[in-house]
Amino acid sequence: MDEPCFGLVELDLLRPDSHGYNRYQILYVVRRDRLAEYREDLGVRERWDADNFRIPGGVHWANGTMEILHTVGELRDIADVLRGRPRFHPDPPRQALGERLVEALHNHTAASVFGPHFKKER
Repeated sequence: MDEPCFGLVELDLLRPDSHGYNRYQILYVVRRDRLAEYREDLGVRERWDADNFRIPGGVHWANGTMEILHTVGELRDIADVLRGRPRFHPDPPRQALGERLVEALHNHTAASVFGPHFKKER
């Protein structure tokens, strides 16, 4: 987790058996003065509501040098926030977007009713 990391990507990619898509977390670290790729399979893509994303962890300068600014642990923490789920709960309960919107609307309308000349708290 303390190793310098040039970047992290989470993508939905075709599984090796070509039967559906999985979510993969791809980390780029330095090995023998070159970038190396590490892939971790996060499971079927339907488990994840978040879009694919990329998190830069370093800078590639015009003179050809690289400066790494973050560690694997820091980028994974950022990914957890972007994904909306903590790393230590791999199977959180899912609620469809439509259900969340209806619940939010219900909670809002149950809290108060507004009209031209009144406000009623329930």
